[in-house]
Amino acid sequence: MSATIFTALPIPAVITHPSQHCLQWTEDGQICLVTKSAVHILTPDAGINISAPPDVKASAPGDQTGKPIGWFKTAVETDRATTYYWPSYSQDWSTVTLGSLDLSITALACSPTNMSSRGRCMLAVLNSNCEVSIWEAGRHHLKGEWVKVLDVTSFLLDGLANNGEDHITMALRAQATSLAWSSQPDFGIVPVPVMDGSALAIGNRAGDLMLFRLEGRSSQQRSVSHLGTVKFSKHRITQIAWSSWRNLEIGHSIAFVACSLDSGSLVTLKVEQKALFDANTSMSGQQYKCVLSTATPVEVHPPDKRGTTGLVWIDRTNQPPICLFTKPGTVHLWCSPASRAPWSGCRVLELRNIPLSAGSSPLTPLSGATYVKSRDKVVLAFLDGSFHVIHNASSDPSWASPISEGGAALDSQLMSTRVRGVLGRESAGSATWMDVGRTYGMASYDGAGAFAWVYEKLRPSDFSYKFEAKHENTLIVASMYAETDENVVKRVVEELNDLKPQGGTPLNRLPDDTTSLGLAAFTLEAGRDYSDDLRLLLKTHLYGRPSLTLLRLRLGIADMCWKVSQSDEARNACGEVAQPIIREISSRVLRIIMTILQTIVPLLTKDDLPFLRRIMVQAHLPGLSVDLPAVENRLTSDLLSSRMTSSEELLEPLHDECPACKSDVIFADLQTATCPKGHSWSRCSITSFILATPNVRTCVGCARKALLPSAETNGVASDVKGWFVLQLLSAVQHCLFCGNSFIQIV
Repeated sequence: MSATIFTALPIPAVITHPSQHCLQWTEDGQICLVTKSAVHILTPDAGINISAPPDVKASAPGDQTGKPIGWFKTAVETDRATTYYWPSYSQDWSTVTLGSLDLSITALACSPTNMSSRGRCMLAVLNSNCEVSIWEAGRHHLKGEWVKVLDVTSFLLDGLANNGEDHITMALRAQATSLAWSSQPDFGIVPVPVMDGSALAIGNRAGDLMLFRLEGRSSQQRSVSHLGTVKFSKHRITQIAWSSWRNLEIGHSIAFVACSLDSGSLVTLKVEQKALFDANTSMSGQQYKCVLSTATPVEVHPPDKRGTTGLVWIDRTNQPPICLFTKPGTVHLWCSPASRAPWSGCRVLELRNIPLSAGSSPLTPLSGATYVKSRDKVVLAFLDGSFHVIHNASSDPSWASPISEGGAALDSQLMSTRVRGVLGRESAGSATWMDVGRTYGMASYDGAGAFAWVYEKLRPSDFSYKFEAKHENTLIVASMYAETDENVVKRVVEELNDLKPQGGTPLNRLPDDTTSLGLAAFTLEAGRDYSDDLRLLLKTHLYGRPSLTLLRLRLGIADMCWKVSQSDEARNACGEVAQPIIREISSRVLRIIMTILQTIVPLLTKDDLPFLRRIMVQAHLPGLSVDLPAVENRLTSDLLSSRMTSSEELLEPLHDECPACKSDVIFADLQTATCPKGHSWSRCSITSFILATPNVRTCVGCARKALLPSAETNGVASDVKGWFVLQLLSAVQHCLFCGNSFIQIV
């Protein structure tokens, strides 16, 4: 059986630093490919539902080719000019950076999602001049421009200068050599508080590991705060890897950082974070702050003057993580001796040469690693084009394939042969023994049998120079082995159930945790601006509720099944599943908004009346939860008691105005508005106002549209004014129905 190819995408670029981070996924579902002068950002069109077609849809020829995957393309193009001239800081030879002669990107770290000013991922880029910069996407993260929002090196130099460091030490500590960004910790708090608990780890030439956290939400207010520095040795740190966070108890999580040094040693560091309640907040009552601490570093591998060619953590459910690192000819696995795992300590596996071409060698560096949880195996890719499989990673790691597997679909020789076969098919049979398929990066595509890797066909035995413009890499997405439908469904169910404890309950009994938000009354302070507090409160309850998140995930699955269904009968069945979920999401979102409005009645003004009347009408629409009218009655009573408005103003019949003919439009549908003359308009998925302006954003998953926040448009329609609705538009950065991000097309 040969591999089923879904994508064979040519990428004309030079890759100078093959590693396990050369090809990596972001939490936004985008693949980042690190080349010499740019970071190519590719988004598969699976699940994308916008009017613009993908930029490219390419697949390799051949009878075994699968359905092609379309890709949206953009790139982070860094400046090729040198920003910092290190000789101006120190003339010592130890501070010389030869990478300044020909700048290239050497490493990339992706932040968790919801970090940028638009609620998406950010990228930390390290270049060969030891400079670190942070980038974020603009209004269209699929195809639009990425901009630099922060220069971390400048912050390092300013901080070191203020500490009174001598010139040599200051230069060495400011010269970054590696970096990695942790995920967000799960503190077990419900609703999930809106706070950044991730940490950016930067290693330098002085042997320090520095931990930072981003501050500020807008691009203009971005800065970094220094969380701490751990001194490992006098040797520079070559690679850094984070494990996932593990929740020990409510408000307490731990993770591990592994660092390789140029002396050949490897050190791990336990990092703890606690979410402490911040009593200074007066509105939300859910504000926390993260406090980070580190333990004493532990040397996992002693110095041996052999460089570490790859470093990654293998995260397992309900078990301690495994640190995997490679050296020329060997693979090392380490598990903490303090754990109760089936094995602990360090295991060493000798790499065997798999002869695929004249360039095959067990001494090449690691270019990718992925853990197949369903089979407890680790798939490793190396620069020479070979794939190696470690079996029984949790119980007894070895190269030997269990006899019970029958067929050994994940065997090293078989996997490598199939990968080599992809090169031959993509080359139309012209690949020979002398042609080497250098694999620069590899990652799992679906967490199971499909993999993505980037390679270049070379003939190094010719010793001929190849101009940069002639280099062409190929991104491959292919299925290495087939999964049964039962296993696919089982894996999806397990992923949903692993999110939160109540994930195993059926949809009709999914607990509704929005009926009681636990919001306490607060005392209004004169002259205080509560805008930030309100946005924080809205984000916490609209996105921090586990049951609401599970509903959005199930709606996404139903929508995807509807999209790929081949018959009308199947589509109708998917629609019947999706409609109750949509009504349930609408009910819970509306209940959250009305409950929060009850809490902040003293802050509302007459400008908020158009939105308040709209909310009250929605509570009585058919199909929504039966308790919403009672919630609306309590809100109405509180509004009348505050004397902010009269009963005549508040209970005035709600009629929208048709933007075309100015006739009245009866509010009877949350999604569309149709006037008596037949003019039809979409409604804002957040506020339900009629969309009669080009200043809208579109959800990439379900294509629902919403008004832009006031900060991103030059003007808002007159009936969309009001303090609360403007804060609501700013707080909602992901679709309230499917949870995907928005893009601005116009």
